[in-house]
Amino acid sequence: MLVRALLVALGVSALCALVFRDRRRGALPASALLLVGLGYGHAVALLPAGIPPEPAVLGGGALLVLVALLVAWRAGRGRIDAITRGLDIVAAILVALALINVGPRSMELLFRSPPPLADRPAPVAGDRDIWLLVLDRHGSTRSLATLGGIEPRLPGLLAERGFAVAADARANYDRTTLALASLLGMDYLDPIVERMGPQSSDESPLVDAIRDHAVGRRLRERGYELIQLGSWFLPTASSAIADRVEGATTQPDFERLFQETTILALTETVLETEIFHNDRQHRETALHQLATLEDLRTERAARPRFIFAHLLLPHPPYVFRADGAYPTEEERKRPGPEQYEDQLRFTETQLTGFLDRLLAVPAAERPIVIVAADEGPYPKRLEDEMGAFDWRGATDEELLIKFGTLLAIHLPTPGEPVVGERMTPVNIFRLVFDRAFGTELGLLPDRTFRSRDGSHPYDQDEITERLDAIDATRPFPSPAG
Repeated sequence: MLVRALLVALGVSALCALVFRDRRRGALPASALLLVGLGYGHAVALLPAGIPPEPAVLGGGALLVLVALLVAWRAGRGRIDAITRGLDIVAAILVALALINVGPRSMELLFRSPPPLADRPAPVAGDRDIWLLVLDRHGSTRSLATLGGIEPRLPGLLAERGFAVAADARANYDRTTLALASLLGMDYLDPIVERMGPQSSDESPLVDAIRDHAVGRRLRERGYELIQLGSWFLPTASSAIADRVEGATTQPDFERLFQETTILALTETVLETEIFHNDRQHRETALHQLATLEDLRTERAARPRFIFAHLLLPHPPYVFRADGAYPTEEERKRPGPEQYEDQLRFTETQLTGFLDRLLAVPAAERPIVIVAADEGPYPKRLEDEMGAFDWRGATDEELLIKFGTLLAIHLPTPGEPVVGERMTPVNIFRLVFDRAFGTELGLLPDRTFRSRDGSHPYDQDEITERLDAIDATRPFPSPAG
């Protein structure tokens, strides 16, 4: 993709130089065209909510190209040289700013050595496999009822299969990076939040915490093999401590960003095609992950395994009908909650079928299985405004939708697991380790935090008491079986 982008840039520059019979004159409209083409997605993201993106950005871009053409045609040689030198200075400043922003982090990643991994001992007799299945944006029963009258079947189906289900589970945080870093770290993220400060948008410490986490280190030290089934979501696509990463079929990150932030994003809208959209990638990734889970289930292993799978289901885009078929064009135009429900039904069918096969072994061989979500689904205003949505102005209904999650644990050890009604993911492995391995980690208070908006993950305030007050005024819907 990078080579193709460079070839396009060279081609546009050569064509403009040929038309104007002057390399410097041709560089002006060429630069304007490339700026519009490569910066389209960024310009759309900067527009305030409510402004139609295509007319605004394309109109402004056409005006910029027209001005560049007029200047290239009418300006004298001295003026052209002065403009070119000015643009060179601007370009150099932009490159310098980019290097200042990414340079220190790049150098840190290049030269930093992660903490050494302890030598792995022989496995402990009787230790079971542990499966962590994260269903991204699977809401709680209360969350989905608020979203669109959706009645999830999975809580009841899991309970029938021996899972302890937190009936009204909540997320600790409002986004995947925060949530997974906390879940896998078995702790709240106060040190990172304080270190980064409320104005920072740098999520790299969270990515580091996902790639090298306390759960994995503890299990390695107990003799476990670590296997990670990632997704196209970059923080779970690799790992610093897993023995194996079963990668999902995915685009390179640069290619995905290039398609989302350039004029190619408009091509998808105009042609109503998937060619430049991640819908096909999302579907292929989900099917690949489900097939890989089955392969891992039947695999023979010399030591107990910890298998962490980040499944982007029922997470949008909505590319599955309940029966697994691809939605028709008309079905893709339905309201979001209706499409969410279809993808949810597909997820429920696939997951329960897999779990039935996974647990169909003698009792002494049954694994520990955790089925949890990182966060609930997006309320409509959040989908519309995305990163600009300010959670400080969220309604009660929006908070219920976003922070209600799925949490269920199958723990085939003596005694029933103590799963509180409003348990949060930070306590999952504290409970599992204490019950399965006899540790004394204990449970933390279940707390929930929201970030200000998409650009300020560390500007947080706690909303636990507000959620308690909201819940107290609303009857709890009964889960389906």
